[in-house]
Amino acid sequence: MKEKKKNKELEDFRKKFLKDLRETLKRWRKEDEEYWRKHPEEKRMHEEILRELKKERKEREERDKRFLASLTPEQKRRRRDIMKKLRPLFYIFVHPNEPPEEREKAKRRAGELMESLLKKYSVEEILEVLTEDEKKKFMERYERYEEEGIAYGLPPLF
Repeated sequence: MKEKKKNKELEDFRKKFLKDLRETLKRWRKEDEEYWRKHPEEKRMHEEILRELKKERKEREERDKRFLASLTPEQKRRRRDIMKKLRPLFYIFVHPNEPPEEREKAKRRAGELMESLLKKYSVEEILEVLTEDEKKKFMERYERYEEEGIAYGLPPLF
């Protein structure tokens, strides 16, 4: 009986939450439409910037696709192995306001990943099989690792 009541409460909460969310999204859309109607020049500039960003992203994806296709089978194997360690490293972010024990834990984990990668491959071998964006991310962490012994990144700005 208690479980049915609890499930009903959860379902009611979920329905109310979704209803509120839909209403909020409608209101935001309406506010956006009103704003763009009042500022057509800004809307045009905004759309132009979005088109440019989309075009740049598409060009970058095409360039990466060509680069990855040009790798030899041995390089592809090396890339797979390197990316197994780099992917988790790329997602370790520590906000400056994090408690010291969290920062230390992230520092240790990122350091282990970087050390295991550098034991097996040289920096040149790693950079040889990475795309431009991956090279940039890796070099940021590698330089910081060399200087401060810290391989994690700061959270991205939104």
